[in-house]
Amino acid sequence: MIFGITREAVAQREMEYGLQGAALQATANAIIITDREGVVLWANPAFEKLTGYTSDEIIGHTPRLWKSGVQDTAFYSGLWQTILDGRVWRGELVNQRKDGSLYTEEMTVTPVMDDFGVPAYFIAVKQDITERKCYERALAESERFVTAALNGLSEHIAIIDETGAILAVNAAWRRFATANGADVAGVCEGQNYLRVCEQAAGQSAEGAAEFARAIRTVLAGEQELYEQEYPCHSPDEPRWFLGRVTRFPGPGPARAIVTHETITQRKLAEQAQQIANRRLQALNEVIAFAASNREPMALLHRASQEMARVFDVDRGFAVIIEPKTNVAMICNDDADPANRTEWSELVDANSPIYTRFVHNSQTLVVEDVASSALLQPFREILAGWGATSVMITPLYVRRKPAGALVFVDSRPGVFGREEITLAESAAQTLAQALEDRRLHEEIAAHNTRLAELVNERTRDLAALNRRTTTIVNNASDAILLLGPGNAILSANKACEEKLGYTESELLNQPVSLLVEPHNVGRLMEAVESLSPESHRRHLTMEALRKDGNLLDADFALAYAPGDERRTVCSMRDISHFRAAERMRQQFISTVNHELRNPVAAISLLASSTARHYDRMTDDQRRQQINQINDQAKVLTEILNGILEISRLDARRQESGHAEVPMKAMLQSVALELKPTVNSRRQVLRLHHDGREHTLMGEAVDFRIIWRNLLGNANKYTPKGGAIDAYMGCATKMEDGSITAEPPLFAEGLAAPDKLPPGRYLVGQVRDTGPGIPPEDRDQLFTRFVRGWAQNSSIPGTGLGLPLVRDILSAYGGEIAVHSEPRAGSTFSFWLPAGKVKDGCGAE
Repeated sequence: MIFGITREAVAQREMEYGLQGAALQATANAIIITDREGVVLWANPAFEKLTGYTSDEIIGHTPRLWKSGVQDTAFYSGLWQTILDGRVWRGELVNQRKDGSLYTEEMTVTPVMDDFGVPAYFIAVKQDITERKCYERALAESERFVTAALNGLSEHIAIIDETGAILAVNAAWRRFATANGADVAGVCEGQNYLRVCEQAAGQSAEGAAEFARAIRTVLAGEQELYEQEYPCHSPDEPRWFLGRVTRFPGPGPARAIVTHETITQRKLAEQAQQIANRRLQALNEVIAFAASNREPMALLHRASQEMARVFDVDRGFAVIIEPKTNVAMICNDDADPANRTEWSELVDANSPIYTRFVHNSQTLVVEDVASSALLQPFREILAGWGATSVMITPLYVRRKPAGALVFVDSRPGVFGREEITLAESAAQTLAQALEDRRLHEEIAAHNTRLAELVNERTRDLAALNRRTTTIVNNASDAILLLGPGNAILSANKACEEKLGYTESELLNQPVSLLVEPHNVGRLMEAVESLSPESHRRHLTMEALRKDGNLLDADFALAYAPGDERRTVCSMRDISHFRAAERMRQQFISTVNHELRNPVAAISLLASSTARHYDRMTDDQRRQQINQINDQAKVLTEILNGILEISRLDARRQESGHAEVPMKAMLQSVALELKPTVNSRRQVLRLHHDGREHTLMGEAVDFRIIWRNLLGNANKYTPKGGAIDAYMGCATKMEDGSITAEPPLFAEGLAAPDKLPPGRYLVGQVRDTGPGIPPEDRDQLFTRFVRGWAQNSSIPGTGLGLPLVRDILSAYGGEIAVHSEPRAGSTFSFWLPAGKVKDGCGAE
């Protein structure tokens, strides 16, 4: 029996099968042939490339020559047992090249049987898979990293296939299902998420079907991403989630990632903000009511109703104390005072609740009406209303009880700290309104108080000027580093801007170069007087620029930190401070002058009326009173203008907080002016495209713009004339041309030169008045300057147009004027459209 094959036999067979041998020589896989004992009989060139061993080096040797030692004895025992049994062995193993490096190979060993069915020799085919194994290890590591990352996220994440079947979920997904009592196996791998959503029912099913439909569109490639917010409240707490579906990019079967992120804190914060906004809006409404100067009963009734609506309570009303009779009555819409329920206990000096109001002005909250001794006098009334909780906020005018805001509800515990704060703020506003009304009724006897109010507003303007000066003081200073001999060692960039010198021009020059000769001594004395005890000096003098011009400067001198041989010299340009001071003095002087005229006129007219009252006819008295009233209106208009200027400056750094419908705003202002327009037999026409243009900002700003422009047109247009108001969209192109939407604007629409290109909301007011003379146009927007109208009977203060321009500037807008003598005037204001709804730009 033959158990092996000799070299001569192999050579003989190679000659017989030359074609097959050539193929074995050329194959890319390494091939060796061994005898039954494992001794190498033949190897192809690919083996040499794989291991580094030549055929001569391995023939006659066993594979132990390149054994790595990674596999144990059991591994090789199993291999030999397989092939000696005549079976093919396939597997992976690590071997060692001739240079000592390790590699991984995929090997197939095939036994070759002799005529008796016994393995005579073995053919081993080897393929280097080292690189592939590295890729596989990297892929496995990547998968472990992705899995760990997904499990570390707080969002609930699932991966689904094109049918909606769940392929994988992260740990957060499983935890949420477990915590909410769900069958984890029913919502995890292997389940169809689309069916879970479509079959959802109960309180937590809101939006589930819609979410399933969106998932199908994402899987179908109709959209790459879908997001949906939905509630999923538990019995113990409200909860909201953000569901998001994202499609995997690229070819292959459709896959999508489904995530659910909790947004409960944001939703709760939004709800709290909405409540706060509603309450702030209510307080603003109360302030607006107070500013309307309504009759006190109507004012308090309207305000209490609005506050009750915001508090969401059963009833809200106001109680007012009539000063002359000291009787307390509920404010309502009933014109008959006899039908107003009396609450006289509020002002009875022997009443416990009156004592509480006099000695403790805080809000009273009662959670149980039936057990409250303070509310004993009102218990029958409150019981008839079914009241359980009561909140009473006192109104004080001049530190005396003037009434109260009363809110009742059938539920206990509805009045908390926020309700108390809002009610007290409203009470303060209403109390101020009541006091203001009494002041208006006694204007002739309160000229002193009016002068004090003017002084207060003047101080406010002075404070505003100081803030403006502070802003100017933040300008960059010129800073120099001086060395021995006071030579300049370095200079910052501001030196070139302030003084005209570059740093290279100043290096090694004496610092005296920067002051006039007669000031050199002062500067040198200040530098040399520096000492550890007096390490900082200031002096003010004129600095000398490179071009020979002088500028007022504040010099600050100090030792360089840690080096007394060097001095830091900073120069602050204070020219603008002095200019600002002159402007402040000029404005204060102008305001003082403008206020003195109506105050003096009121005082003179009142004094004259008092002296000659008995000798005057009714017509003369009426004429005097009308003149006092006219001067009071002028004074009020000046004060309101100053207040609006102060308000705008105080919030110049703030942005808008609400969406303001501009069409509705124009219509509202036009309706407000309708009585005045009708009294002059004028025609007021509104032109717009019918769409609602909504801008972000404060409604009061846009109302002031329309009111001042339309009000001016009304005053300057003669009786029987026409006023046209236009509103629409326009685009300023890069070349300065205008693209508008006719027929929304008057002819000759032009944008201000300083206005950058872009999309704008444009408003126009066109009158048929006398026009503006050319000599008055340069000072059209200067405060208190009215040009030819100053000496006419047309009322005004010269503050309206400057205020309009200041408001537009705060919003990045501009205003343009076109006017011809005896041909009327057209004022066009431009506001950046920004993000608008159904207006000048896309949502």
